[in-house]
Amino acid sequence: RAGDSQALYRQRAGDQP
Repeated sequence: RAGDSQALYRQRAGDQP
Protein backbone atom coordinates (compact mmCIF):
# COMPACT_ATOMS: atom_id res chain seq x y z
CA ARG A 1 0.00 0.00 0.00
CA ALA A 2 1.21 3.48 -0.88
CA GLY A 3 0.66 4.94 2.60
CA ASP A 4 2.46 2.07 4.34
CA SER A 5 5.36 2.20 1.88
CA GLN A 6 5.84 5.95 2.38
CA ALA A 7 5.73 5.68 6.18
CA LEU A 8 8.21 2.78 6.28
CA TYR A 9 10.51 4.44 3.75
CA ARG A 10 10.62 7.71 5.70
CA GLN A 11 11.39 5.85 8.95
CA ARG A 12 14.09 3.66 7.36
CA ALA A 13 15.63 6.54 5.41
CA GLY A 14 15.80 8.75 8.51
CA ASP A 15 12.98 10.99 7.21
CA GLN A 16 15.08 11.92 4.17
CA PRO A 17 13.81 12.00 0.57
